[in-house]
Amino acid sequence: SLHVLVLGSGWGHAWLLELGALTVAIVGLSVARRSAGARSGWAIAALGAIGLACAAALSGHAAVPQTTLPLATDVVHVLAAGCWMGALLVLLVAGLPPARAATAPARAMAALVNAFSSTALASAAVVVLSGVVAAWHNVGSVSALGGSSYGRVLLIKLAVLAVAALIGLYNWRRARPALAASGDDAAIRRAMRAELTAAAVILLVTAVLVAIPTPVELR
Repeated sequence: SLHVLVLGSGWGHAWLLELGALTVAIVGLSVARRSAGARSGWAIAALGAIGLACAAALSGHAAVPQTTLPLATDVVHVLAAGCWMGALLVLLVAGLPPARAATAPARAMAALVNAFSSTALASAAVVVLSGVVAAWHNVGSVSALGGSSYGRVLLIKLAVLAVAALIGLYNWRRARPALAASGDDAAIRRAMRAELTAAAVILLVTAVLVAIPTPVELR
């Protein structure tokens, strides 16, 4: 029954945690909109984000078996990916437009992009490192990468991730200095949209990946 599914299964517990964490995040963002409660609101929203990452780990392959390292790695992986692509989306949609209308738009936009770059670089590094640990836990051997359905889909995810990383590298090495020099953000906005498109493809591939048994689970 639905009661048993929700309250008596790991998937149900993860779903309840996800629902609760989402509620906490929404409350935090609502509080953060008020200038008097901005700091506490963002802290509450951050707790909600951590809860959402934990829910994702508990409903994925990291929860089989439920050991500390795979679960912690998955939580860190989700949080780092969210910091990388989530911050990029906020920068593109809510950061650059008002900066473009500032008194000194080139300086304002360059400052925003520079502030984001350090976060993106650190988050991308954590995504790669935690992804390697998670992949080894799920695949177990190099031969299983090409010799299993899970491994082949994982290789597709890694290829798209490499594309996103290359676009991010272009932003950091070429588009960012060009923005500071000319004040024209057209090139960096195009690159950001391409990077977010790659991120959307990664999410789709991940949705397929979590539905496929891992080589370790099939042993």
